[in-house]
Amino acid sequence: MSEESTTSTTTKKRKISEDEDVLGTTGEEDLAASRVKRRKKKSSSTEVIHIGKLVEARRDDIKHFVQVVKQQKSGAKRTFQLVPHHLRRRTMSHNIFRIPRRMREAAKREMEKCSASQKPGSTKSRRSIRRYKRRPKYIMKDYRRRQKQNQWLETHIWHAKRMKMIPLWGYKLANYPRDKGVRATYKASHHQCTAYDASHHCVIELLGIEGDICQIIKDMTGPQGPSISSQMYKYGERAGTIMLHHTGQYPLGLIAPVSFLWRGIEPT
Repeated sequence: MSEESTTSTTTKKRKISEDEDVLGTTGEEDLAASRVKRRKKKSSSTEVIHIGKLVEARRDDIKHFVQVVKQQKSGAKRTFQLVPHHLRRRTMSHNIFRIPRRMREAAKREMEKCSASQKPGSTKSRRSIRRYKRRPKYIMKDYRRRQKQNQWLETHIWHAKRMKMIPLWGYKLANYPRDKGVRATYKASHHQCTAYDASHHCVIELLGIEGDICQIIKDMTGPQGPSISSQMYKYGERAGTIMLHHTGQYPLGLIAPVSFLWRGIEPT
């Protein structure tokens, strides 16, 4: 019984292994067949482009494109305008020696053509706009025009190039610097010195009765803070600072901070 059972099990194992081999071969054949089908589908789905037919269909578009490119290159442009932007100079329009040598002949012909197109009887020369605008008389006139709303300081141009300018107290004053010079300014103020344009500060002298002056200033200041009628200021030995407002509008209607100093009087 034992020998028969062993032989039956071995035959079963052989049959199972043979079946697995058959399944394995059929699975590989199926995979190969599926790959071939995919390749056939891809090859059938790819389109063939005929260069001649494509160019023939786009002939008009290509012709128009080439024409536009030619017009942009040789259109309404002067010779000095064909130079790359980083090589252009303002004087190229009237000085051919600023133009590269390979383009000087064309620029010279253009200049001769422009000079020949002028009227023979006209003696009026063309005025340079920049030179005309840089005249001292025109500059002062332009500065006065630009100061209609806010007055400029003497150092306004220097500050305007380096700082943010704001309208304040009827003047155009510098608010904060644009560059990174805070450390340099701190060093200069700590070890050397710094200059500040305070020409927008003006001195106003009030003449009259002491009580009237104190009452007028009292109506323009708040109840808090130092008073102009305080005894420590009346002898002219100490200066004070107050904030002026429009009359009866405290805490609104701020005008400006004001420093005051009484004319010295002898104590009685």
